[in-house]
Amino acid sequence: MLKFFSSLFILSFFISCSGIRLIQEYDSISDNRINSLQEKTAKFFIRVDRQFAKPDLNYENYISFYDDSKADINVLLVRNRALYKTSITQQQLESLLIQFNSLELLHKKGFNSKEEIIIIKSAIENSFTAILQFQLSLKKRSNT
Repeated sequence: MLKFFSSLFILSFFISCSGIRLIQEYDSISDNRINSLQEKTAKFFIRVDRQFAKPDLNYENYISFYDDSKADINVLLVRNRALYKTSITQQQLESLLIQFNSLELLHKKGFNSKEEIIIIKSAIENSFTAILQFQLSLKKRSNT
């Protein structure tokens, strides 16, 4: 009987020492890929601003940007689906993918004004800011 209570005590001790993880751990690979995509997107908007109302702004000249960006987001989504407790990051990435799809659709139709670009640029930048803030908080949490 004493052996049973000793085993029970040891088991409960180890269970109480284990941490409960409600959100994902920091993933440096995802963080680096997100930063890389954000940089590529910033360069895209600088180029679009410079080429506004010029023939070079034609959608066909940007197809590779859209393909690469959406592929990057999909790679991140698959990676985060494979990791434990990443629903927050998955939702953020899915939202970002919708924004890229909207940007591409708008570009296909042709930009009518710089204001259109500014609105979607702001939305995409806000998404990147939220994603990166979350990644930074995960990194900080993993370092403590």
